Amino acid sequence: MEIISLSRINNLSTKISADCRRWAMDPETENGKEPEILFTHLMEGIGLALDLKGGRMFITDFGGSVYSANLDGSNRRTLLVAEGNLTGIAYAEVSSGN
Repeated sequence: MEIISLSRINNLSTKISADCRRWAMDPETENGKEPEILFTHLMEGIGLALDLKGGRMFITDFGGSVYSANLDGSNRRTLLVAEGNLTGIAYAEVSSGN
């Protein structure tokens, strides 16, 4: 059983700029709290995509499943199960064309 450990998004000190930068894997906590585990029981979690505007995250695992949840880990939903080998996920907002 693999566990994805995610720090609360609001506590990350690294900012995204116009160029792509790597996020700190073990950020120093400003509030003194340890990183919080938001997802367990994944079949080797491999992909993570964030919808910061919508307050959601999407996660994939090697078992071929896709999950979503709020950024705090609440409202967890299984979107797809056993879809084959998944090695990641991306989130993109698409304009409705209006």
